[in-house]
Amino acid sequence: MNDLESVKAQYLKLRASFIKFLDNFDDESYFYQPTEKSNSTAWIVPHIAAFEKLMVTDKIQGYPFQDFITPDDILKYKPGVEGFAFNREQMLEMEEAMALLERTEEVSVRFLDDLIEGSSSTRDVDQQNAAEKYLLNFSHETEHYGQLKYLLGTWKRMTSK
Repeated sequence: MNDLESVKAQYLKLRASFIKFLDNFDDESYFYQPTEKSNSTAWIVPHIAAFEKLMVTDKIQGYPFQDFITPDDILKYKPGVEGFAFNREQMLEMEEAMALLERTEEVSVRFLDDLIEGSSSTRDVDQQNAAEKYLLNFSHETEHYGQLKYLLGTWKRMTSK
């Protein structure tokens, strides 16, 4: 297995774990914020896609990435935006956010497959830069995966009393 195949395998493994963990959330816990200054799962999930667009695919030159997130959603969920400033009605429902993650994954996997296979669409792509961007994505998604575990644990402790 070469480095790019390993990057793809790790990307898919992390994303599958992230999505599987989301099965533990119901509608109420999905929108739960421990404090008024905390992000909810409803903000974190689409934020993962916005980050992947802005900090990964937009930073890889020489490949025609398909759009997978709307400009409005990029503004709401981009890195540095305080998700706690949005009310529930402004957030994506869980089904919409999951569909967004799936579209994001499809675009990234198509790119990684093209890169691994040496497709003509990737001839101008710096492979090292692409691998570094996806490694950045791993650390970012792992950080938020930990936050989801905290949010769900806090929700369960709060509602079990």
